[in-house]
This record gives sequence, C-alpha cells and structure tokens, in this order.
Amino acid sequence: MSVLTTDSRVAHAADGVAKAFAYRFRVLEAGDLKVALRDAGTGAETPQTLNTHYTVTGVGAPMGGTVVFPAPPPMGKLVVVARAMPAGDHGYPDQPAEAAFDRLTLLAQQIQDQANRAVRFPEGDSPSLSAQLPASSARAGKALAFDGYGNVTLVSLASPTFDSGMVEWAEVHNTPTTLAGYGIADGAPLNHVGAGGGAHALASAKGAGFMAAADKAKLDGIPAGGGPHVSVKAFGAIGNGAANDFAAIQAALSSVAGGGTIFFPDGVYQIGAALSVPAGVTLLGAGGRAVIRPAAALESLLRVTGDGVRLIGLGFANVTGRAPRAVRLGDTGSPPGRPATARDVRIRDCRFQDFGQAIVVWDVEDVSVDGCFFTGCGTAFRALDNGSGTRFVGNLIRGGAPGIAFERSVDGGQAAEGVVIAHNRIEAGGGAGVLVKGGHGFVIAANAITEVGGWAVELDGSACAVASMRVADNWIVGGGAGGGSGGVLLRGDCRGARVTGNSVAGFAGHGLSAVGAGVVDARILHNVFDRIATADIDLDGALRTVVSGNECRANGGVAARPLVERGDATRSIVTHNSFGGAGPLRSAGSLYADNFGDDWGDGPVGGVGRVRGCRLSFGGNQPVEPGADVRLAWTAVEWDSDGGLDPTRPERIRVPAWARLARVTARLEFQGGGVVGGRILRCNAEGESPVGVTVSRAMPWIPVAPGDWFEIGVRNDGEVALELAGSGVGWVQVEFA
Repeated sequence: MSVLTTDSRVAHAADGVAKAFAYRFRVLEAGDLKVALRDAGTGAETPQTLNTHYTVTGVGAPMGGTVVFPAPPPMGKLVVVARAMPAGDHGYPDQPAEAAFDRLTLLAQQIQDQANRAVRFPEGDSPSLSAQLPASSARAGKALAFDGYGNVTLVSLASPTFDSGMVEWAEVHNTPTTLAGYGIADGAPLNHVGAGGGAHALASAKGAGFMAAADKAKLDGIPAGGGPHVSVKAFGAIGNGAANDFAAIQAALSSVAGGGTIFFPDGVYQIGAALSVPAGVTLLGAGGRAVIRPAAALESLLRVTGDGVRLIGLGFANVTGRAPRAVRLGDTGSPPGRPATARDVRIRDCRFQDFGQAIVVWDVEDVSVDGCFFTGCGTAFRALDNGSGTRFVGNLIRGGAPGIAFERSVDGGQAAEGVVIAHNRIEAGGGAGVLVKGGHGFVIAANAITEVGGWAVELDGSACAVASMRVADNWIVGGGAGGGSGGVLLRGDCRGARVTGNSVAGFAGHGLSAVGAGVVDARILHNVFDRIATADIDLDGALRTVVSGNECRANGGVAARPLVERGDATRSIVTHNSFGGAGPLRSAGSLYADNFGDDWGDGPVGGVGRVRGCRLSFGGNQPVEPGADVRLAWTAVEWDSDGGLDPTRPERIRVPAWARLARVTARLEFQGGGVVGGRILRCNAEGESPVGVTVSRAMPWIPVAPGDWFEIGVRNDGEVALELAGSGVGWVQVEFA
C-alpha cells in the first residue's frame, strides 16, 4: 500500500506572505481536498473553490503536496486543508486491488477524523441513553439540554431554570425593568399612607411609613443600580485619573462578596493599594475604556485568591516604577507545591500595558485567558506554582520575552499539567516566545510566534521534568535579519515531545535542537524548515528520536545542514524527509530510509538509504576502444561526505568510516546516442569486480567496509571505438549508508 500517514487534515497560520501551504497526506484527486480560510479570532470559516481560489500539487503522491493561492491569504487567517473524498465506488475490479484498498483506507481515515470531531457519549455511559433529537417542529425555539438521566431533552428559552453556565438565564431574560415587574403596585391606596403628593408629609416615624412593609421587601431584593451590576461610581469612585479610588472600589467589591458583578464605566481609576477580589465576583469594564492603574508603588493591582472570578473588558496600565504586576492569581506567601487554593478564573477581552509580568499564577488551577492584548510587558503570563488546566487562547502579545512562561518555582512548587496555548500571536520582542520549565501534557498549537530573539518554544526539563508536550502547526519566525537562537528547543529531562506540522524560518541558529540524553522519544514530524543558518534539525545527544516527513531546505547559508547528529549514541530513525543543501551529518547508530534530496542537481533523487555521497561529472568526451576497460577521470566533483576523496588519487572514492553499504548510479552515454547492440557498460568496485550493468539506473546496494575504495570504469564490448559523452551528459553518483 502507498498510504503512509494517518493524517487527513492540517491547518496553517497565514502570515500575509506565504502562498503555498503543505498537506502531508495522500489524495487521489485535486477535488478530494476541502480548503477553507478560518478567522483566528471569530472562528468563522470561508470555503475556497478549486482553480478559483487555489490550485493543488502532489495529487496521488504518498506524502501529499501543497495548496497554492494566487495571492497570500491575509494574516489572522488559518488555512484549513482536509481530505473530503466522496464515498462512491471503490473502483475494484476496474483498477488494481492495491489502488482500491488505498481508496478504502483513505475513506476510513476520513470517516475516523469526522467521528473524532463529533459529539459522543463516553464509553462507560449506559447504552440505553438516547441521543435522538426530537423533530424540528418540537425543538423549534427550544434549548438543547440533558435530563436527570443524561438523555437529550428540550428546555424552553423562557424557562427560569435555564442556566447558561455563566449567568442565570432569568437574569438576562426575565429580569424586570419596571416596578410593576417586581409586583409593586403604582400608587395603590392599600400600600401607601396618605394620598397624592402629601404622602411624604403625612408619614411619621410612629406610623406605618410611606411604603408598606411588603413593598419595601420587594425593593430591597433589587440589586443596587436597578440591575444585576453594581457600578463602582455608586460607591464614590471618580475615575478621573487623579483621585485615589481604592476605597470606593474595594467597598463595591465587598458589597458583592459571595457573588456579583462590579461595573467600571469609562474612566481611569487610580488605586493606592492592591484590590482584593472575592470569590465569585466579576469585574466588568466598558470594553477596555475603563483603565485601572497604580497611584503608588504596589506589588500588583489585583489579588485574586478565590474561585470563580471573572475579569472582562478592563484595561490595566502601569506607571513607570510602580507596579511590577497587573494581576496576581493566588497567594505568593502560601507554601509551594500545595493543592490549588483557587480555581476557575477567567480573564477575557482585557488590555495590559507596560508591566514586568502582566498575569502571575501561584497555586491556582483552571485559568482561562482569551482575547486579551498585552503590549510593552516583559512577560504576559507567568505561572510559578501550579497553573494546571490553563487555557491561553486567541491573545496578542506585542513585545517582551518570554511572552508566556511556566516555571515551577525553585523552592518546590507544583508543575502545571494539561495546559493549552493556542491561536495566539506572540511578537517576542527579540527574546523567547513560550518557555516551559517543568510540566506535563501541554498543547502549544496554531500560534504565530515572530520576532524571536531566543527560542520560539523552549521545553526545558533541566530543573523539573517536562513530558508529553505537543508543539503543532505553529508559524515561527526569527527576529531581525535571520536572528534568534532557533525555533524549538528540547533539553534536560524531556520525554515524549511531539513537534509536528510547524513552519520554522529565519534563524541564525537551529530550526529545532534536542540537547542531551535526557531528551528521549521525541517525534519530529511534518515540519518545514526554511532559511536556517546552522542546522534545520540538530540532535545533540537526544535518544530514540523519530524524524519523519519533514521538509528541510537547508538554505540558510553555506554552513546550513538539514540534519546534524552529534555522536553515535542517538539511535534515531530518519525516514521520508526531504533534505536540501549539503545533506545530513548522521550517526552511525541511526536508521535512515526513504529520504529524498535535491542537492545533486539534475541527477536521480530519492531511494532507500540515501544519506551522503558524491557526484562525479566529466568535462569532455572520453574514448573507449573495443574490449577496453577504461577508468573514468573526473573533471568536476560535488562531495557530501567526509574523507571520501583521496587528493593523491582523485579517480578513487574511499568508503567513509561510518558507511556499511554503498550504491552506484550512473548516466553514461556514447557520443551520438545511448547503449545499443553489443555495447555493454559496467561499473567496477575496487577496480575489479563488476557490480552490474547500468544504463542510467542504480545498482543494488552492496556491503562495504571502512578502508574499501571505488574506481568507476566502463567496458566497450562492441567492435568499434566509441567516445563516452561528457559535458554534463555523463555522470556517476556514489551513495553510502
């Protein structure tokens, strides 16, 4: 079979420059691909039309090809490419059985992908549960819900019991807007003492009072301000950028302790002390036009130590030298490594400006940050203890490094688990993008990480182990003119990392580097490395690494290599990659197979075990007499190995110390045409033993040992003298593995 991958979809972040986007799975027809542009902010998808919006290459190829747009998709879009084959006929017996089985395999992969993205019951649920939707007439105007047994049911949108998960539905759907809506009669004689406009005058301290007790109880139940929100200005906050509003805002927060919403109208609210936000409280700003800033030196502007806090639509601005942090989640004075003291904190649509650390996490879990803008901050988000379950999605970080950091504290803090960092744009400001020093089960996906001066993604297990990390489908670009240390760094105790589907470009160092024997079982799959000055992939002692399906262009300069293995203990598996440039530097203990290269000009490419070798060309015609066995002389040499050419005997090719197999491929033609009749050409190993007949084809692999050497010769078994054509027509290629 020629179905080599299990993938059936891929997404790339558009940068406004690239027109071509790779897909690394097989399709049988160009129309078998579905292409859409997805807005990274709203999630809205716009389908694209074949041969109108895009064209497709690589149809039928085992490792896919590219989707090419006539113009670059705009930044902020995701290019989504998925296999969408019609079920149709499998084609058997009209086409070969292998092709029919391939088609069925591709369809099975496609159906499995669709099933994985569908809503499903857990395996442990009772099979008697019903997921059948009611008829359209029955569910019109209803909300989908689940009954007490977990079966699908319907709830009226007007039901006061409907709970959206954020607010009670009754708060937004059934909250009265008039006194009558609360059951208070307007001017009813039985409820009021006196008559007409004299009611106030007639009320006395000893009497029933102006308002009946029943009406008073109803009004007391209405939140201050006549609605579900409490305005900080109702407690005396001014918001003019000069007054100290701390006392007023803290009083408003205390008034809703246990659950409620504090509203910040437009304004600049200066505070002289850190605000303490109680559990269950929401701080709601006027779309970022409500700004909180320090009036004096503070450790942070807000301290959150309880569950269920929400910060929505607020601005946080620093004044030089006053507040190193905007929001502190948790108590930094608590013992490190203890169980989380707070959970379920949401920060949405907020703006942070000029803080050393905008958001700091200490012993808090399940934090969500989305749709926020960070500018001029040293670090946007830093978790020093715990931070498990964090979702950092759809944010913009402009400047500062590292942009996002998870660092278990040196005094024994708890490492984070189950973190998602996705769909962010991180302009690293010359430093690092995402730094993880300890953690488990992170997903770092579909981010655009640019202007990187250090490492775009650094997974560092030197002090605390990192494990099961997935770095996928990110757009990673170095800072300046090819600056930055590199794209992805794995080091220390780093196990089971998956680096897949990323585009990495423009670095002075490495595209990916795996350093030390603590980096074990990494998978480096289906990435594209472009304009990397040193090595696209650098394996410096990492063990049991799988490198497969990558496009390593090695076009960053004369020293660029697609893959470098340092030392013979790495034991890598390197397959199905496309290698450009001078070719890889391999470890003797690694397995190489089915890699492709373009570094030998118009010669043959591909083939099992192609690792390193040389290409030998002839500058002119060479005569070959009948019955003669002529050793060929080289006039031009392209060499991609070490120690193979003997300067004292340039016609010989010595076997490198690491090689165990060799193969010869030749394109030899006589003047005026190819081989005909009794003309037989032979390529001889060690000047004596024929290894097979060649007419522009490859010999079988043969075993070799260090110290062996090759002399390539031709024999004319015809009856007339011939001239071997040169000047680029004739060449011989020798490969070692």
